[in-house]
Amino acid sequence: MTAISWPPSQWWDGDDGAWSSFALRIGSLEQIVRVLPSTAGQQTWVVSSHGCPNGTSPSCSQARGGLFDPARSSTWRPFGNYSLDLEANLGYQDSAPYGFETVSLGFSDSLGGASAESQVVSAFATDDYYLGVFGLGHQGTNISNFADPQPTFLTAMKNKSLIPSLSWAYTAGAPYRLKGVFGSLTFGGYDRSRFTPNNVSLSLASDVSRDLVVGLHAVTSMSSNESFTQQTSLLPTPILAFIDSTLPYIYLPTEACQKFETALGLSWSEADAMYWVNDTLHESLVASNITFTFTIGDSTVGGPTVQIVLPYASFDLEVTSPFEPSTMRYFPLQKAYNASQYTLGRAFLQEAYIITDHERSNFSVSQARFETNSPVDLVSIQSVDKSDEAVPGASASPSANPEHDHRHRVIVIGASIGAAIALLLVIVATIIAIRFRRRQINGRGGSQTQRVREECLDSPAFPEMSTQEIGNNSMIWPFREVPDNSVVELPDGDSSSEEYKPPRRSTKHSICLEGLQAKPSLNSDLKR
Repeated sequence: MTAISWPPSQWWDGDDGAWSSFALRIGSLEQIVRVLPSTAGQQTWVVSSHGCPNGTSPSCSQARGGLFDPARSSTWRPFGNYSLDLEANLGYQDSAPYGFETVSLGFSDSLGGASAESQVVSAFATDDYYLGVFGLGHQGTNISNFADPQPTFLTAMKNKSLIPSLSWAYTAGAPYRLKGVFGSLTFGGYDRSRFTPNNVSLSLASDVSRDLVVGLHAVTSMSSNESFTQQTSLLPTPILAFIDSTLPYIYLPTEACQKFETALGLSWSEADAMYWVNDTLHESLVASNITFTFTIGDSTVGGPTVQIVLPYASFDLEVTSPFEPSTMRYFPLQKAYNASQYTLGRAFLQEAYIITDHERSNFSVSQARFETNSPVDLVSIQSVDKSDEAVPGASASPSANPEHDHRHRVIVIGASIGAAIALLLVIVATIIAIRFRRRQINGRGGSQTQRVREECLDSPAFPEMSTQEIGNNSMIWPFREVPDNSVVELPDGDSSSEEYKPPRRSTKHSICLEGLQAKPSLNSDLKR
């Protein structure tokens, strides 16, 4: 098996910038839509026919990447309305119908795009997500019970032996580079032609909803002209930030945003919660040749780091509308009001290339490379049970060396098993000795109390020691559950269903989808 490259659609889509989209075929008969990859998502979200109600511009459907009408698909199996909880920590609270549907990559089956049936698909109408979203994660979604998680598209490809491992690589593309460089998305490996490798390996965080977490050590700006060069530190203290391509924004602490304001002359609009950029400021920033350097590592203290340099063009974005010809420039910086909101969004991934290996629980972030007519150079990442190949640059870190980790696990598990067997032998020997001693006592006319105690030890009611299965993570469910606040009213208004609350191992992901009472969200009204 080899890695699969999902070719971009060759379109620049979006109402908050020009983003390289990817084509999907949904349902039967197939309906073509264009979506943006989500490094945080697990499911496929597409814009429904309600996303462009009657009376809107004829160009609305095309602007939103195409619409999906579940009524036109014979394979659509709805199972209710639930919230789109992907960005709940950032204040997004929308809901949409969910169902099972067939999803295929690319514009045409003749191109050999992978296909997966019974994918969890949401058909939404909200404007908060202007284009559809394709989740890159591998954590399954529970619909009815915890024993039957629905596999993601990545997992489905691995189960069908279409890709060698649960891994992927992505860069968002950059319309300002060369004559426009589209994004790159690879499953089961990476494209060696799209990045400059480094020796910094990063470990996935244990929270499956925020696993691509990096230690952001510093953010600095460098501006220069013919007479001077100025460097400014923009991040007061190191933070842990989540890489999430679902949205374009970079969420930093308020103190960091204030430093950006001072260094760049930005002004925050309280009414719009945006940093708008007028023509005068835009021209000044372009003339300054300003660049921004993000220094990241595996934690906020010590360890090797890698620097990702972004030109001002990465932040020179425009808000557009299919209904109005005018556009407005903005700087994609947002104020984070708590640590859960620290995020490096899609704007960051224009200049960064991320490779994620879920089987080894590590990933890497590298500087994206832009070269004219550079051919695709795919490299497969083999599964852990077939190869010890790791993410590029991982050899410098023992934690990222799969061979080292594998041997370490074997040694630890082997030592644990050996210790457990030795302990069990000691316990068995002790019990035999005790019973032998008691039989001797009873044979010499031992007391009734002693005989009763011996009978209790032999009783079936006496609890036996049970062995614990090796290899299970007892702290985290091995699949994603829908959070408590992510359920909204079912379409038919049925509110008689009971709540099912399985045993909790985490405070976040603990309630199944099927048969739950609705919890309305702030923006849950769907366009009909």
